[in-house]
This record gives sequence, C-alpha cells and structure tokens, in this order.
Amino acid sequence: GTLIWYAAPFIALTKDGNTLSYVALNNGFMNMYLKNVKGGKSVVQKTFNKNVYDMCFSPDGQKIAFSAKNGDDLSIYMVNNEGGTAIQQIISSAYNEMGAVFSNDGKKIFFTKEEGSMYYIWTIDLETSLQTQYTEGFTPRPTSDPNKILITRNSKDGKRRGEIWLIDMVKGTETCILSDPKIGFSSPDIAPNGNTIVCVGATPAN
Repeated sequence: GTLIWYAAPFIALTKDGNTLSYVALNNGFMNMYLKNVKGGKSVVQKTFNKNVYDMCFSPDGQKIAFSAKNGDDLSIYMVNNEGGTAIQQIISSAYNEMGAVFSNDGKKIFFTKEEGSMYYIWTIDLETSLQTQYTEGFTPRPTSDPNKILITRNSKDGKRRGEIWLIDMVKGTETCILSDPKIGFSSPDIAPNGNTIVCVGATPAN
C-alpha cells in the first residue's frame, strides 16, 4: 500500500478518556466512528458518504469538529458527540480548510486554510461566525495561555522541514521553539501536565 503523510489527527479522545473517535474506510468512504473505550462493543457511525480527514472533541466532549471532503473541497463541519448525526457545516470557501481544534473555552475553532502552496492559521468564533487570520502555518494547538498557540511551520532554508513555533496572538510575537537541520517536526500537542510538548519527528528517506 501507499503511506500518505497527513499532519492532522485521524483519531481523537474526549478529555475524560471515555470516547474514542476514529476514521475507518467503509463502502468506499473514510467515515467517522465513535467507540466507548470504557467497555461495550457498540460502535456508532457519525458520518455517511463523506471522506473525513481529521477530528477533535470540544473541551466539554459534547461536540466534534472535523474536516471532510465533498468532491474536491475540504471543509470544516461539526456534529454532536451524543444523539443524532445531523451535521453542521462551519466553514466553506474556495480554499481547503482542515485541522480543526477547539479553543480551551470551546468558543472558537482554530483551523488551517490552504491557499495554493501556502498554509495559514485562522479562527472562527462559533457565536458570531467571525473568521480571523493570524499567521502562516498549520496544525494549530492551543496552550494553557489563551493568547498563545503552537503551530507547525515549514523552514525557510528551501528544505521545507517542519518546525514548531509558539505564536502570541495578542502581542504578535512568533518564536521558533523546535528546529533541527535534519529532522522535520509537526503535529504539536500539549501533555496533560501542561509542561511538556509532544510532536511528530521524521528524517528524510535515504
């Protein structure tokens, strides 16, 4: 088979650790499924006839934001964790949107917008639908400070290695916190203790 690199997660877990969301191929589509990891064999299918590429739970575990492809267009959607399968389209434009993640208070969604060969970090306010562009990069991840996020950004040395940056959305400061001349990094996340960053690291194939 062919291994396709994609920086955003194909699995997600509620903060209480009870519900797992994942993508599985069925009837030619990559749909989203839910499973209670505390016990039981039942699996709930949440999307039908859509190619889902990534997802995340809201902080309270009630909502799931995800990216799905309709034709050639990749957009952001939202569905309830429990209950029905009614899907709300949150974002749609002439560009691809992906990698949705809720802010810590659950009032906004950070996401990546692909414009040609460039990627940019945006937010959408779920109450006002106001969208705001912040900076170049992808795979945003909120930190314990509501004004700061972690992102992945390609290096500017022509090799396009992934680097991890810390962005202060209020002050406008951007700090590279993880870079290596040979290793590319992506998909940063914050450990439960709030003090450790975990990410993916990869070296070029020989």
